[in-house]
Amino acid sequence: MIGLNLFLTLGSSVLIGVSWGFEILTPKPKSIFREEYISFVVKVNPQNAKEIVIQTLEENITLKVEKDRKVYCKTIQIVPGENTIEVEVVGKDGKKQKKKVSVFMTSQVHPEGSHPPPDYKVNPFHVKNREILCADCHTISGASEQDSCMKCHGKIVSRKFPHPPSMGSCTMCHTGNDKSKYAWNDPISETCYLCHGDKKQIWLSKKYMHGPPATGNCYICHNPHSEDVRFFLKKQTNDLCTTCHSEKRRERHPLVGFVFGEAHPVSGKPDPARPGFELSCTGCHNPHASNFRFFFQNDYSGEAILCLRCHKK
Repeated sequence: MIGLNLFLTLGSSVLIGVSWGFEILTPKPKSIFREEYISFVVKVNPQNAKEIVIQTLEENITLKVEKDRKVYCKTIQIVPGENTIEVEVVGKDGKKQKKKVSVFMTSQVHPEGSHPPPDYKVNPFHVKNREILCADCHTISGASEQDSCMKCHGKIVSRKFPHPPSMGSCTMCHTGNDKSKYAWNDPISETCYLCHGDKKQIWLSKKYMHGPPATGNCYICHNPHSEDVRFFLKKQTNDLCTTCHSEKRRERHPLVGFVFGEAHPVSGKPDPARPGFELSCTGCHNPHASNFRFFFQNDYSGEAILCLRCHKK
């Protein structure tokens, strides 16, 4: 028993003279997430613990332990790719314990998040035997979604442009399945089409359909909760497009040597065909579908030639 009382190894930390512990309730090790804001829950013994410190790549959070409270939850921010979250609990005797948990944020528009390691998997929290851990503080069922969901997940709608369903109508999209009561359908497009059915009819009628909508994975480009970019785009338009079409960053584009000696501008100038917008990739290309190769936008304007959308003379 000397080993238990004098030496307690947690992760890579060796702790001397510590006989009390704590538990990370969520996330489970090697879990996969799509969102950058996730819930982190720690259970401590308030008789022994004084302070909890949670450290991520983005922030350092300190929580004071209350005398009658065992479970502490906090929304933390992760980044695309692998994240190691370290928790340090400081005892009333001044001694410290540390634990680490690694999670992965998957994102196809960030190279570091495009390929989760094979031993990582999705571990839904909202299953009966895990939700019961929160029952003392949270009413997960029966209360309004605005009250129940937003207490833990409010930060996912805190960016500049919130998506309306995520502002209190969460179960419109999170309909559940046998793995989690708040899971969403995958591919997600049919859920999106519940509101955007007009787009479905238009896009499916076109001759050419861009990869993300064709596969039903709208969330490749759009964040269904909120974003800091218009249309809930995960990056600014040109940065988003060149995530996949990286060669366009290395060459002059478009029409080099045809009409212009230099490349036609694709940013930094107003778009004549779309008042209120600057020129970007989507000034000429429709990111969803078109009857023209390369998804040219003149299919939607009725112009016979793409250039005539802006150059009327």
